[in-house]
Amino acid sequence: MRRAALLWLVVTSLAGYGVDAEGQEVDAESRAHARELVKSGDVSYRLFKFDRALADYQEAYRLAQHPAIIFNIAQAYRQLKNYEKAHFYYKLFLADWSKKFPDKPPPYEAEVKAHIKRLAALIEEERQQAAASQETAPKPPKKAAPARLELEGLRQGAVVYVDGSPSDSGPSVALDPGRHAVRVELDGYRPWTAEVELQAGKLRTERVDLRVSDHRTAWLVTSASLSAVAAGLLGFGAYHNARHNDFISGTPEADDSKRLSVIGYAAAGGVAALAAASWTIYLLHRRKVLRLMEDRTAAELAAGIVRF
Repeated sequence: MRRAALLWLVVTSLAGYGVDAEGQEVDAESRAHARELVKSGDVSYRLFKFDRALADYQEAYRLAQHPAIIFNIAQAYRQLKNYEKAHFYYKLFLADWSKKFPDKPPPYEAEVKAHIKRLAALIEEERQQAAASQETAPKPPKKAAPARLELEGLRQGAVVYVDGSPSDSGPSVALDPGRHAVRVELDGYRPWTAEVELQAGKLRTERVDLRVSDHRTAWLVTSASLSAVAAGLLGFGAYHNARHNDFISGTPEADDSKRLSVIGYAAAGGVAALAAASWTIYLLHRRKVLRLMEDRTAAELAAGIVRF
């Protein structure tokens, strides 16, 4: 077999090959170790353990750079279907042999050249298949350019929510194209909400119209109602107190009038306290609303906004 003959050539020729790639003498121990590695690699090769064979051949070549070992390395790479490296080492084998032994033709030259030709065709075929697969492979979808939402009239301290999540981008928000729910909240103002449809790469401007939360009428009605109820209860207590004076002290009628009078006065006092609290809230809220409205008017005038 040609393979066995070449291995015999490698093992035997190493005995007389005493220089490495740099022209330095190879000691006898290194040559002996290289011969053993070649034998071990050949056994692994015959057992189809091409990775192990390749490792032995490479180590043998490191110890004694005989051109025939390059052929063994090329054979192992070819069996491992690493066609580019096999092609490289077959060509290196021919070049190295001709350089080291110019008066001797390379062993199995025709076989090596046939391998080189076949491997070149396989390498080209692999490259064409790789190029074709890249052309037919599905390309990842291009991400749409972001859209931008510009909020005009956004007041300091206002919080912007986009799709329910707070945004820290301020008046200019970069968003994905599509529909979004926008909400702006500011203490003392009614929330402003809007549904916006954004297009990729486009800027959309929305005017934020925050209106003051004005509950003055509600607090005024509540305060007046509580005051009226307190006055009614006070009158109820006074009426029964007057009736108590019309009855003889200690009689059931006098006691009932006295009890109703106390209940009326007590209830009037409680409702009056609520009315006082309500009036206080009304006045404080009224002052806050007036201040916010003044601030809003000043801001609009500064921005050149005129309302009719």
